[in-house]
Amino acid sequence: MAAGASMTETNPHGRLGRILEATFDEIYIFDATTLRFTEVSLGARRNLGYTMAELATLTPLDLKPDMTPEWWRTLVQPLERGERKQVIFQTRHRRKDGTDYPVELRLQLLRDEGPPVFIAIAHDSSERLQAEQALTASEKRFHILAQVSPVGIFRTDALGNCVYVNERWCEMAGMDAETARGEGWARALHPEDRERVFREWQRAARKQLPFYTECRFRRPDGKVTWLLAQAAAERDSTGEVVGYVGSITDITTRKRNEEAIRNIAAGVAAQTGEAFFESLVLRLAKIFQAEHAFVGRLGDDGKIHSISVCRFGRIADNIVYDLEHSPCANVVGHQTCYYGEEVQALFPRDLMLRKRNVRSYLGTPLVDGGGRPLGLIVLLNLPPLEDIPWAQAVLEIFAARTGAELERMEALKALEHHRATLEETVAARTAEIRAQARTIERKRAALSQANRELEAFAYSVSHDLRAPLRAINGFTQALEEDCASLLNEEGRDHLRRIKSASQRMGELIDDLLQLSRLSRHEMKQQTVDLSALARDIVTALAQAHPREDMEIHIEEGLQATGDVKLLRVALENLLDNAWKYTRRTSRPRIEFGARREDGVTIYTVRDNGAGFDMHYAHKLFTAFQRLHHRDDYEGSGIGLATVARIILRHEGRVWGEGEPGKGAAFSFTLGETPPGAITEVHAP
Repeated sequence: MAAGASMTETNPHGRLGRILEATFDEIYIFDATTLRFTEVSLGARRNLGYTMAELATLTPLDLKPDMTPEWWRTLVQPLERGERKQVIFQTRHRRKDGTDYPVELRLQLLRDEGPPVFIAIAHDSSERLQAEQALTASEKRFHILAQVSPVGIFRTDALGNCVYVNERWCEMAGMDAETARGEGWARALHPEDRERVFREWQRAARKQLPFYTECRFRRPDGKVTWLLAQAAAERDSTGEVVGYVGSITDITTRKRNEEAIRNIAAGVAAQTGEAFFESLVLRLAKIFQAEHAFVGRLGDDGKIHSISVCRFGRIADNIVYDLEHSPCANVVGHQTCYYGEEVQALFPRDLMLRKRNVRSYLGTPLVDGGGRPLGLIVLLNLPPLEDIPWAQAVLEIFAARTGAELERMEALKALEHHRATLEETVAARTAEIRAQARTIERKRAALSQANRELEAFAYSVSHDLRAPLRAINGFTQALEEDCASLLNEEGRDHLRRIKSASQRMGELIDDLLQLSRLSRHEMKQQTVDLSALARDIVTALAQAHPREDMEIHIEEGLQATGDVKLLRVALENLLDNAWKYTRRTSRPRIEFGARREDGVTIYTVRDNGAGFDMHYAHKLFTAFQRLHHRDDYEGSGIGLATVARIILRHEGRVWGEGEPGKGAAFSFTLGETPPGAITEVHAP
């Protein structure tokens, strides 16, 4: 085949031509002597941007800007001498537009069936190189972060053998990185934890599980550090575990806090009051190895009054401590404070510090639920604190419980005082109420006696007045019958007036007797059909005073509990008034019904008669008071007073509403108002 001729162009239907035209891989075939391309795959042509005709004039050196003829000869010598069947190398290809891209090239020399040719298969290595660069950058970032991280970091292989630890890990373990490799890291474990942790780690590595445990490192200098160790599998692109990455975090402070809290809480959990405070100061002094410890309450005088004091492991006498010029002034109502050996120099005017030869001070404030200062907890002469934040945290935890106990004791004291005061108040009030009750009972008895006397007087007067009244009526009748001819018209008119007045006087006496009987009537409670009573009364009124145009409406089913005789009298008076005061109405109407308001049944007798002026309504239920002239409407003025008396005896209330010329409505309740309620009137 001639140089520059394209197999794919001269024989596009050949097998090799079809393969090269179908593949997207970069395949190059070029003459071993001239190095000119004879065949180039479709994928290579597209990537380079050349046509086959253009490539036939080029050599591999034209596509590789970084390759020299000398490098090429050195590269292909092993193939030409038969020392190697394939050469693999990294290079760059330059496209027609001048851009480059990295490739991995696999080069072979074929001498079979014709002139020798080179076959090169190129793979675009851009993504691989980018991935390698990203991995390198990631590894670099990991090592930088590992060096500055405040936690210990380690890496292992897939079997769990240590391959890397950072500086912080070495500091906590007291071991260099080289010693930690393999299984050497296990020597940093506390002897009591070593077997357990090593077993857990081997199990996690063997089963490819996350690792999580708490354990202790013991350094060669004897320092013990509590650690939280955790690790997760590191996997490659296929998902295979290639190792583990983990960290160790110093949790010594947390563990010490937990232990201290458990020790103190165990002693004070079930205690209150004085026993609580004594147990607290004893245990705090022991845990912190303090010579002195006390709980103090802020007094009304602005000084600290100790509640419980511990000196050298024993409960001692309480003290009163002046806040001024003392470290306690910086604590109460403010914050937890720690002062070391400089405490006396900082507070030279605090005499107690000198007296107790105080060399260190730790205090935390006590507050109630609303943040109000209550006092403080103080520890004196502690050994030098290696971890001040830890000591402050422990003290503050129990300050909350102590503040709550102080608040509880104050509340209990206030409650006891209130109880004593309340008992005194109740006793005084009880005596006052009893005195008032005796006064009321005396007044009630006197009123009851006066009512009995008044009723007896009214009854007696009514009876005593009948005799002379009968005499007046008798003599008037005799004069009218026997001596009428002897009298002139004026005389006879005087006789008629005397007779009418005596008859009215008789009616008044009858009404007065009826009113007095109401107070003495013995109540007999029963269910009363008010609708039936009203119908009977209206029937009697219709017979006595016929009215063809009268319209009556009585609601059915109205029932109440009360005395049937008294309720009949009340309805008779209300309906009789309605009948009487509709006498001059063209289309008279009387209604009797009921409604419910706020759970109370209200009964009402309503008419469209003469009505009344609400300005005078306060006279409605007063005996012998009338709002209309007798010449217009007869009556004694006792009817509504009688109604009021009956309703009050039924523990109800009664009121009236009216307007001149538009009628009136009288409403009442039964058994739903306390005894003694007064009658009321309301504007319509």
